[in-house]
Amino acid sequence: MVSSGVSNCITRISADEDPYFAESSIGEYASVDIIGGSFGALHAFDYSAVYMTAGEATSGILANDSSNVYLYGGTISYLDAEQFGMIHFYVDNYNFDPDTYINFDGVLTGTWANSNGDFEILIGGGTWSPAHIDIVVVPEPATLLLFGLGGLALRKRW
Repeated sequence: MVSSGVSNCITRISADEDPYFAESSIGEYASVDIIGGSFGALHAFDYSAVYMTAGEATSGILANDSSNVYLYGGTISYLDAEQFGMIHFYVDNYNFDPDTYINFDGVLTGTWANSNGDFEILIGGGTWSPAHIDIVVVPEPATLLLFGLGGLALRKRW
């Protein structure tokens, strides 16, 4: 169980523990590794980091005050980033629809990298500024292999 106001620590949430918390905040250089389970809302602030590969955020995640949220998988209902908070997605593909909802930046849909399933996430409008999002498209392994073979072929020609 993660308590409200986690700071200066590393917390790991796993499916084995099946944690649930309605709302929690992490801050002051804390790090949370979410690999399963379910929680309501998570607010990251003050240079904290959230790493999520699985699990469910039923009420969403907020990155605030220079915190970073790294998303590799899972189910997330809502995301927002304010005051230099950053959200990093690692995906195979994505689509952003900015005209879906009023008062929000839009809806981001796609497929998580490494076959972690599909996602559909409502992106917040940001109270202070628009959400800051970094999307990293991770090529599938076969594409990387083809690039490598092409590079070797070019190298042998020179």
